[in-house]
Amino acid sequence: MLFDGATWFLTNQKTGAVTSAANGSFDIDGLEIRVASGSASAGDSFLIRPNYRAASAFTVAITEPGKVAAAMPVVASAPIANAGTAQISGLTNSSVTNIPLSTDITLRYYDVLPGSGESGFQVFGGPGGEITYDPATESAGKTITLPGYGDLTFTVAGVPQAGDDLILSNNTNGSGDNRNALALADLQRKGTLIGGTASYQETFNGTIGSIGIQVRQAEASLATQTALRDQAEQSLNSIAGVNLDEEAANLLKYQQAYQASAQVVVAANQMFQTLLDAFR
Repeated sequence: MLFDGATWFLTNQKTGAVTSAANGSFDIDGLEIRVASGSASAGDSFLIRPNYRAASAFTVAITEPGKVAAAMPVVASAPIANAGTAQISGLTNSSVTNIPLSTDITLRYYDVLPGSGESGFQVFGGPGGEITYDPATESAGKTITLPGYGDLTFTVAGVPQAGDDLILSNNTNGSGDNRNALALADLQRKGTLIGGTASYQETFNGTIGSIGIQVRQAEASLATQTALRDQAEQSLNSIAGVNLDEEAANLLKYQQAYQASAQVVVAANQMFQTLLDAFR
């Protein structure tokens, strides 16, 4: 991230893509970058490494299983006094807004709702209001979401009778409830990464595969470069190096040549003396 005196430029070191912003505010690849305070001079820069040493910073925060939030924060129930068969199932929350609940949320069934004139549930507590529900056509299940209260989502099924209640309350002890743990385990296979196209498991497998390929390529490149280095060293030694076997053979050859030359000198000297003796 570089400031040229008037504009900030953010460069992706991997792709080379450059983004500019006069105020130094960027929202890119899920990362928010802000120049919060102070003044900058031309040439000032920042190196941003959002994942630097992320894995090495992992620590164990909980060692007691009882401290794991395995249960959902809200539980649904139907009082035993209900005359109908309506039940709530599949209760989940996608946020923690207004969770824990300040009071129970009660859905009371009316054959004719005061506001709409249709059959359904009057909501007491929480967001309030009315939820239409027709047992004749929706008894197999209707999905309902309560915005602003954990965005609680659940399915109402069955045939209620007038005055029947369905109650959403805080899960105070969570005994025997592992819905949150199951939802966490489902993230392994749920497409939540790369724009919703890949799961944690797929991304992990892809990362391991990519690292394995890069390591194998590096090993192959190292083997090739090592072979080239050895070849270059052999070529250099053949030109500039000393071969002891070759030098020993040359020394023996030169010794024999010297001895032969000495015999020629001896023979020439004898011939010369013989000629001199012939004229005495």
